[in-house]
Amino acid sequence: MEKLVQQTYQLLSRVARATWWSKDWLIKLLSLGLGIFLWYFVAGADQVDSTITMPIELVNLPTDLVIANPSFKQEIEVSLRGPRSLVQGARDQHLSRRVDLSKVQPGPFTIQNTSDTINLPRGLSLVRLQPTNIVLQLDRLSQKNLPIHPVTEGVLTPGYALRHITLSPDNIRVSGPKTLLDSIATLQTKAIDINGLRDTTTKQVPVTIPPELLELIGETVVGATIEIGLHMQQLRLENISVETVPPEAASRILPKTVSVEALLPVKLLLGKNKPSQLLRAVVIVPDNGEAKTLPVTVQTTGTDKESREIKILEVSPAQVQLAPPAPAPTPPTEAGAKKAAAAEPETPAKKPPPTTKDKKSDR
Repeated sequence: MEKLVQQTYQLLSRVARATWWSKDWLIKLLSLGLGIFLWYFVAGADQVDSTITMPIELVNLPTDLVIANPSFKQEIEVSLRGPRSLVQGARDQHLSRRVDLSKVQPGPFTIQNTSDTINLPRGLSLVRLQPTNIVLQLDRLSQKNLPIHPVTEGVLTPGYALRHITLSPDNIRVSGPKTLLDSIATLQTKAIDINGLRDTTTKQVPVTIPPELLELIGETVVGATIEIGLHMQQLRLENISVETVPPEAASRILPKTVSVEALLPVKLLLGKNKPSQLLRAVVIVPDNGEAKTLPVTVQTTGTDKESREIKILEVSPAQVQLAPPAPAPTPPTEAGAKKAAAAEPETPAKKPPPTTKDKKSDR
């Protein structure tokens, strides 16, 4: 380009030397030619087409409304034409498509993208834009507490049972579109592994969040306290013998057996002992020995952890009758002894067996 300008200048200089034009006039003519050439070069020869991404900028959204489809397309593609420098300048300016939502109502709202809605710098022209329409779903802003329910998987150690699972927190407060929140009643944890557990334990458990809620509350983790206890079975044990304290009073109580309704650990039932051998019924007999009704106390025969978990539900009968003691025999008096002796019939004396001498005399 510089060579072309030099050649043009040399040509005009030769013309100037051959004519009577002044030197100032030649400079002005040269400037005019260079201006026309540069204008043609910038305005015509350096025109480029380029596509830029323009974000959607939402403004003035009412505070009681929320966008119910946050995954809507949040940018448009705009194809521009113009000088390279202006196109590059448009990129550097980070242009956006501004949308005023001050007058919107709940429901669908269409954003129409046209050349009139795109503000471009002077010197640039719009060739194409897409998408031409973007639909927003607007809804009332609502808040709701969603309870969280635990989910388990696996099998406990035989003889043990899951008593309860306590979550902390046990609910999540969510703010979002009313229609969406009305369609969700509860949340669940991911599966809690209880396989082989036999003691109460605490774990951190993630919550299963539906995709439509994930953008509102994100990933959530709660604490889960898993309460494990012995597996209990309700049984009715018949004919449990009633023991007395002191033992010699056992003959004076009625009835001598009771029935017991109890919750027993299955682990004990799997042992060698019979269920009736796990309990004993006891009655405390007072020293005064009077006839009365006495309560029956049922105790466990073992002292291990499992035996201490036995729960007595019912004892039938709950009381026994204590009979009065038999009267002690009175010692006989002297007059009574004589009277008893007189009343007894006399027993004839037995003859002694005959001797040899007696037998000879008889002959």
